[in-house]
Amino acid sequence: MDAGRPFTISFPVWAVGTHVFRFKDKKITAKRDREDKGLSDRHKEELNLSTNDCSTDIYRDIIADVKAFHKQRTLGCTLLYINEGGYWSPTSDSGKRKRPLDSIHLADGISEAIIADIQEFFDTAEWYADYGVPYRRGYLFHGPPGTGKTSFISAVAGHFDLDICAVNLSDSMMTDEMLRRLMYDAPENSVILLEDVDAAFGDRGEWETEASEEAKERKPTKKGKGKKKTNSSAVKHKVNHNLTLSGLLNAVDGVGSAEGRIIFMTTNYVERLDAALIRPGRIDYRQLFDYATKYQVESMFRRFHRQCTDDEAQTFVQAVFGQLERPQISMAKLQGLFLRHKNRPADVVLSVSLLHE
Repeated sequence: MDAGRPFTISFPVWAVGTHVFRFKDKKITAKRDREDKGLSDRHKEELNLSTNDCSTDIYRDIIADVKAFHKQRTLGCTLLYINEGGYWSPTSDSGKRKRPLDSIHLADGISEAIIADIQEFFDTAEWYADYGVPYRRGYLFHGPPGTGKTSFISAVAGHFDLDICAVNLSDSMMTDEMLRRLMYDAPENSVILLEDVDAAFGDRGEWETEASEEAKERKPTKKGKGKKKTNSSAVKHKVNHNLTLSGLLNAVDGVGSAEGRIIFMTTNYVERLDAALIRPGRIDYRQLFDYATKYQVESMFRRFHRQCTDDEAQTFVQAVFGQLERPQISMAKLQGLFLRHKNRPADVVLSVSLLHE
């Protein structure tokens, strides 16, 4: 390789074995080892670099060039990492363009308040250190489906030039130790997203109750009677004890948890969450994402119809709300209406009735 060019390796990324390349006029030997689980396995592996140069500066230069190359390739993009066997891996469609904040239409003042809070968190790292407060920030976004919780997190990540590490707590393979490691080893300059956090524990108690009650009903009496066929719907409820609530709590703010992290949690059912999970210190900022307000409806209309007049905007808002003070219309449903008529914008007002179906 020539000095000054971004660091790349010419052999295929899946080529396990020993390879030789040149970097800044020095011969580097790269040896890559991993478990033999097929080409798709990117989990447990080792890449060892060696050279005859006794100085470690060459390795620092390689790492610096790798980071520079990665930053240049992902400039203007937000990467999404997911869990693959306990290790973070970028998704195949990672590198999507950052989502602009003004593409998310929240109720008046919500977006600005959250952005200001996150900015203050970044600006006060020394304060946390001086007062001995763990340097991390937790946000809980709750409300009906389709109200913009995850979309807003994506826009926030783009605004602050951060990537997203999404954790599926409902994954049957997830364990306490795996979650702890994932939370601790999240890539630099990233936020952690625990989406639909209620799904991890919210129904387990109900499932266990169903299972235990059914077991009692199926238990034979002394005369061999009392047997009952298994209810097919109950069989689908498989209780998974690999991840525990205490494991989640320790991963969020336990002794071994990482600092300098922003954690976002989302849920459609905040009432199902354990109080220990959303107490101050774990969740520092709670925000309701509710059904569309008149402000949001008008804001989205003006975005899709940028040349509209004030009267046209108000006519659309009135058509959406009618005599209702707050119809249960999500922003996702409203956006779907605009997408349906993107080539015939004049028809959008005529199709408002579809929002109430």
